Amino acid sequence: MAHAIPKLEVLIDLSRPVEEITEVITLVISSHPGKQKEILEAVDLSVGEALAKFEENNIN
Repeated sequence: MAHAIPKLEVLIDLSRPVEEITEVITLVISSHPGKQKEILEAVDLSVGEALAKFEENNIN
């Protein structure tokens, strides 16, 4: 059975990581009305976990 799914393909300019990530997050949350907070909280958790791992690896 064929499935139609909304899809966003992006090209990221790695010389501007923060701006590019921010733009992608904005695009994604704008396509999910009513779920923006849920998405942002999940992203916040994921970033927090990545930051904790980074700090753990750099302290030892």
